[in-house]
Amino acid sequence: MNVANGSSSANSVQPRRMVAVPGVPFARIAAALDGLGWVRVAGGSGAPPLVPGEPEWAQWERTDSEATLHYTFQPVVGMRSLEFRGPLTGTRLAEAEAAIPNIGLVELVTLMRSEDMRTRILGILAAAELEAVPLYDEVRKLAGDSDERVAKAAGLALRRLMDSALRDTAAATAVAFRGDSDTRPK
Repeated sequence: MNVANGSSSANSVQPRRMVAVPGVPFARIAAALDGLGWVRVAGGSGAPPLVPGEPEWAQWERTDSEATLHYTFQPVVGMRSLEFRGPLTGTRLAEAEAAIPNIGLVELVTLMRSEDMRTRILGILAAAELEAVPLYDEVRKLAGDSDERVAKAAGLALRRLMDSALRDTAAATAVAFRGDSDTRPK
């Protein structure tokens, strides 16, 4: 479930993101994307992945449009993120969400409330990646976590969530001013 703020239009050209449920292997993600018409682009760092069979990044393209998909894997916490760019990002994201188990708001809260430090960090990083502004207060609580690694991750995530909230507010304000002459400053 995509929790990122931003345009909900299926024709959006803004990058859109999803994070796979922990434990979904790269091979399953790649197979799902292949089945949706994505073609993997050759390339890589040349170095073998830290986890065999789990590359840290990969890229796909659509042959029917200029859409691209960027995959990243953070092996320390097991986060697999997919970023969609180009035409029809909302549609492409929805297709992938239907084919690949992914994290939504409820799962993010569960991850962030875990007793396990790495799981809490995964939840924080995923909340930032998805720009899950509704979870700002949940992330803020973790900025005071007794584990300094969790607290630091939360502090960085809070900046990204705030940036996202401000960007969304500015965009909404601009639309309101363009759309209603009675609300424009005189």
